[in-house]
Amino acid sequence: MILDNNYMVKQILSPEECSQVVEAGVKHLQQAQTFKSSIGENDAHRNSEVAWFTDPTFIQKIAPIISELNNVAGWAYDVDEVENIQFTKYGVNQHYHWHPDSASDWQNIYKPTKKNDKGVWIQGRYAINPEGTGLKHEASPDGFFPMVKWTDDPAPVNVEHDAPTNGWVADKTWWGKVRKLSMTINLSEPGEYEGGNLEMKYHNADGEEEIKVIEEGREQGSIILFPSYRIHRISPVTRGTRYSMVIWCLGKPWR
Repeated sequence: MILDNNYMVKQILSPEECSQVVEAGVKHLQQAQTFKSSIGENDAHRNSEVAWFTDPTFIQKIAPIISELNNVAGWAYDVDEVENIQFTKYGVNQHYHWHPDSASDWQNIYKPTKKNDKGVWIQGRYAINPEGTGLKHEASPDGFFPMVKWTDDPAPVNVEHDAPTNGWVADKTWWGKVRKLSMTINLSEPGEYEGGNLEMKYHNADGEEEIKVIEEGREQGSIILFPSYRIHRISPVTRGTRYSMVIWCLGKPWR
């Protein structure tokens, strides 16, 4: 286990487990999207392929590890929910430019957005934009969500519980919560790709901004945990393919 006040690294998955995730995930990939923001929304900012899935057994496995790293690092953030897992592929020239995972003016994923005729707040399962449209999905038999995409369909006005309606649900689980901890798990062997580094911006003891390449996170099966507000990026892949999983832990808004 590697300790840094900006991130934590620990080996958690075997090569066999990594291969299993990749084998399942590549069947459901689609172009990644970003939320509209002041930093822009285009291929120059983010260019990768993703798929979404849920795995309660895996979440149970990593929950104590998250708790351990959260406390050992001294963060002790109050987190009580985990988002669905994002499987990501970065091929040659693909990347994700500098960004935080939370604390920005464009991230309104977990806020209710409109009321139905009975005064019940509703929202999309993953996200909704100010115009009332957002992401919708259909689950596949293996737990992946292959049809996650922006849609112009308005959220229905008759949703009162968690039952799906036209791809939308009233998901109260995440309401009022924000991303506090981000984690990425490298699924590729270090020699399978070049570039594709996880890099972070932070200030050193002299207050100067520095960029750090998280070399330790290149080990296959390693988990890197860091505060979601930290600015980070995935540099362009120059050879091969980088596969990873990304997970976010949620909690009540910062006080």
